[in-house]
Amino acid sequence: TTDNNTITFSTLDNGTHSNCTIKVTDSSANVSNTLEITDFTVSYSSGWQLIARQVDSDNFTVDPDELFDLNARTTFLQNENDNSSSTFMSIGNLTPSNYVTDGKYKFKLEWDGLTAASLDNKSVTWTQTSWLDNSTITGFEEISNSGFSTTDTNVVNSLQRFTGLGKSGSSQCVIDGNGGTSNWWNCVGVVSLYSYGGSTGMPGPLLKIASSMHLYIWEPDNYALDFDGSNDYVAADGVTSNLDSSTGLPFTVSAWAYPDTTNNEAIWAFNKTGNNDENLNLLFYGSGGNTKKFYHYGRTSYVGESTNTFEPGQWHHIVVVVDSSGNGKMFVNG
Repeated sequence: TTDNNTITFSTLDNGTHSNCTIKVTDSSANVSNTLEITDFTVSYSSGWQLIARQVDSDNFTVDPDELFDLNARTTFLQNENDNSSSTFMSIGNLTPSNYVTDGKYKFKLEWDGLTAASLDNKSVTWTQTSWLDNSTITGFEEISNSGFSTTDTNVVNSLQRFTGLGKSGSSQCVIDGNGGTSNWWNCVGVVSLYSYGGSTGMPGPLLKIASSMHLYIWEPDNYALDFDGSNDYVAADGVTSNLDSSTGLPFTVSAWAYPDTTNNEAIWAFNKTGNNDENLNLLFYGSGGNTKKFYHYGRTSYVGESTNTFEPGQWHHIVVVVDSSGNGKMFVNG
């Protein structure tokens, strides 16, 4: 008989797989025709997302060279829908808040080819608090022990050490690891080739020239909703009517928030009937000399504010607990 069948493979290791043959035997020992699958390659790294790539398979010896366009310095995009392209960058399409954990972004940068092939360690893994389009790199902390950021001046001087990644100060590069200086070693997205030590290619780590670069970002398992500030909301049907500040007591509401602005914005807002005087809100904004705090309002009355200020560009955990008498407490990051 003919039927639709679903076949699930076990997890396959990275690499090229060949000689894949599928046959199906039913309960009556009837054997199907053979389905043969041509060679295929599995490539994945749990949690790591490729966001930039530059590979010249002939080590920049045959024209045309695989180089980034100059406008990638402002868009942070090149062949952004094809991560197998020789020049690929999708950074300009990423939402930074989807990748942050405890205020930090986690990256991995790999090099190879030309003089970089002689390195004992060809990759570096680190966290930083600034995003990749910022020319000022902040919060750099290396996780691996690559030696790329070494303070040993016998290895590399201070202007050529790896200090994380940020917008390059050179017109010849999109992003580099030299903290906005005129140097552009550790370049991600080479616009023009660089010659050093008898080799011509991409300026990589430790004054080595490379012909292959891959940049990855760690994608956390926990995701967040990203609101653009224009009529975005999540409806909790059958729940909001029970959260009126006078009849729905007691209640507890918790939220993770990533404010990217200090303008007046709501983290959550419950409303029983649609009337403004029945709103129950948790807000953040600058008030009283631009003091940035979290504020809780119930109905028409002010309920309370956080003791400490908050910083935008970081995750904050807020819990509001209101007892049966209407007395409430707010907990922020603790």
